[in-house]
Amino acid sequence: EVVSFVELDFGSFVVFVCIDAEWDTLICTRDLPQRYAMESLVSLSSAFWTSVLGHTLSNAWLMTSDSRGTDAMQLRFRDPPNSDSMTLIQIEAVASGLDIVELTVHRERKWASPVD
Repeated sequence: EVVSFVELDFGSFVVFVCIDAEWDTLICTRDLPQRYAMESLVSLSSAFWTSVLGHTLSNAWLMTSDSRGTDAMQLRFRDPPNSDSMTLIQIEAVASGLDIVELTVHRERKWASPVD
């Protein structure tokens, strides 16, 4: 089943990420556009979101393709304090639907070499 919008509820605010099927781009808005009101809701497995529940959203990016369309969004969630890892959720416009992927990143510390 094609997912055409996702509701992200952060407690104090809600964001809808929707697909513009005509252009395969993303629309991010605080209110669900009327054209999606009659769409059936598709629930993603709650297990998918388990890794970020209760974590802090530290960054969000809208990504623009080489054809200048906003076709992806990335959310970075900070893992518990003093952790060397973070979790990224990427939402991408693909074939008139949304593709949602979790990427777990373990930070690598890189030390600068001394200058001679």
